[in-house]
Amino acid sequence: MFAPAMYFHLVKESEQRIMDSVNYSETVTELQSVLGENFVSFISYGANSLAHTIKKTDADNVLVVVSNIDSHILLEFKKLYKKMVKRLNVEPLFLTKDTILTSADIFPIEFLSIKDDYTVHFGKDIFQEFNIEFKNLRLQCELNIKGKLIVLRQAYLNGASEESLIKESFSLFLNTFNNIYRLKESRLPSNVDELFIGLERILKLDCSVFRELFRQISTKKLNRKELPSLFSSYLEQLTKLTQIVDVLVL
Repeated sequence: MFAPAMYFHLVKESEQRIMDSVNYSETVTELQSVLGENFVSFISYGANSLAHTIKKTDADNVLVVVSNIDSHILLEFKKLYKKMVKRLNVEPLFLTKDTILTSADIFPIEFLSIKDDYTVHFGKDIFQEFNIEFKNLRLQCELNIKGKLIVLRQAYLNGASEESLIKESFSLFLNTFNNIYRLKESRLPSNVDELFIGLERILKLDCSVFRELFRQISTKKLNRKELPSLFSSYLEQLTKLTQIVDVLVL
C-alpha cells in the first residue's frame, strides 16, 4: 500500500544468506586487505531480474560499498578491479554508503533493482530498510522512457540496424516497465506475462509487440523478415507510452 506521503517502504523478505565461499570468499578477503576498515559491504544482486533473463548470463552484478572514496582509495581499488572483472565476469559497482543513502531520490530505479534481489556476502545490509518516494520513481520512469526513445531514434537515423537497436534497448525499457507496474500495483510482477497483462490493463496500452520481442530475444531468434514491422510497432508503442507516463496518476 501507499503511505500518505506516497512513500513505499521496502522490507527485505529473505534473510541475509551466507557468503558463497566458491564465488566470493577470495574476492572479499582481497577487498578486506586493500580497503581495511573502509570496507563496508560486498553485495551481489540482480540474478533473477527479467533483464538478467534476457541477457542469459550466469554472472550476478556486484556492489562494493565503502565509507569514503578519495584518490588514494580509488588507486588502491584499481589494482584489484581488473582481477575482479576477470574472476567474476562482471564490472563491480564501487560506491560509498553515503552515496547510496542520499541518492534514492535521483536513482530510484537503479537502487530498487538492487533492493529487489540482492545478497549480502560481507558487512552491513544497508538495503535492509530503504525508502523510495513514488513521485521520484514516476519521474525517473518518464525520464527513462523519453530519454531512451530519443536515443533510439537518433541511433536509427545514424544508421544503426533495427536488430542491434532492439537488442540493446529492450532490457533497459523492460526494467522501466517493471517500475511503472510497481507504481500502480505497489509490487513487482511475478513474471513477464503478468507484467504485460498488467500494463495493458493499467495503461490501456497494446503490449503485443513488447511481448513478441521478449519471446524472440529470450530465445535468441529474432525474425529478420519481421524486424522492420516489429521496430515500427516498437517505436509506436513507446511513443504512446511517453504520453501515458507523463500524466500517470499515482
